[in-house]
Amino acid sequence: MFFTREGAHRSQEEARILVAAVEGDTDWHAKAAALAEELTSAEIGREAELDRKLSALRQPLAKKAPDREAEKLREFAAEAGATRVGKRAQHLAEIAALAVEKK
Repeated sequence: MFFTREGAHRSQEEARILVAAVEGDTDWHAKAAALAEELTSAEIGREAELDRKLSALRQPLAKKAPDREAEKLREFAAEAGATRVGKRAQHLAEIAALAVEKK
């Protein structure tokens, strides 16, 4: 799941709308309520914040040769740990390192 600050907020809002839309159906309401609760969890909030930081680190990759970007991404991956964002950052660091080698 990829986040931005607005994306995480939008997901939470959409989940609340879903909860209201399935109000009469007990089974669907329970599922929607569980989803809404998950989207407001601290874990999801941390992932969203980490994803925002990773997005900022990815921007230079699209604009120029990633000479120093691989190291920045590795450092961020270490900071983010075993989160989904951390794993993506590590993967992007590997790609950036390969791009530098091909120069």
